[in-house]
Amino acid sequence: MATPTNQSIVKAFDIIAIVCASAQSRSLRELAAEADLSLASTHRILGTLKSVGAVRLTRNGGYELGAMIASLRKRDLQCQQDMRAEIQHEINELHRDLGSKVTLAALNRSTFMLTVAESGACGVSEIGNSYEPYFSAPGKMLLAGLSSNLLSEYIAEAPFAALTPGTIVAPAQLASEIRQIRRCGYATDNEEYREGTRGVAVGLRDRACASIGALSVSDSASRLPQRATLEIVGRLKETARAIEQTLARSAKFGDILTLYSED
Repeated sequence: MATPTNQSIVKAFDIIAIVCASAQSRSLRELAAEADLSLASTHRILGTLKSVGAVRLTRNGGYELGAMIASLRKRDLQCQQDMRAEIQHEINELHRDLGSKVTLAALNRSTFMLTVAESGACGVSEIGNSYEPYFSAPGKMLLAGLSSNLLSEYIAEAPFAALTPGTIVAPAQLASEIRQIRRCGYATDNEEYREGTRGVAVGLRDRACASIGALSVSDSASRLPQRATLEIVGRLKETARAIEQTLARSAKFGDILTLYSED
């Protein structure tokens, strides 16, 4: 039998969420109206939250976040900054070893758009650029992490536009490519996004083995020759495992780029 939800706790978190989202203090009436609670219930909940330091009463009689929540937020931000620094260190090492552009990518499963953060020795930059996933190594790696139903839904959106003569645009060929990626555990882009450019990608997974992103390198075809693919995959997987271990310290991130988008 399921444990019943404690509605008082739910209401308290509703009020905390409202206060968190407010740029200035909120009055008792404003909080009651937004939380859809009576004045009496709101006053009682605020009294409890105030007693534990979750909210505090301002000089003008409004309510704002208290020291306890602010302290938790500060620790959370510090943890996030530490994780970013550790991941950037791994990326810097990968960039130093291979000399190629490093990309972290995540897939929006509602829009099927790929969002990337491109990196080099100077750090993560150009966060938020979005692309279709079918023509790049990280995009195809993330498509391989979708359920069969979601993948079929995406492929049903074909035909796809050809960016180069090598772009895979036929649904059956793309489906076959995704099956191969699932078998071998890595994805490649052989001049499918830009002529003369190759890419190699591996997946990033959380503690439950769910896909949370992709790690890839891209460079000129001469610098990333096909004969070196397995060696590059090995180096990528080494970095991916290190990043996964860093992310495993927190359960809050839905995908790798959430770490960079939240402040």
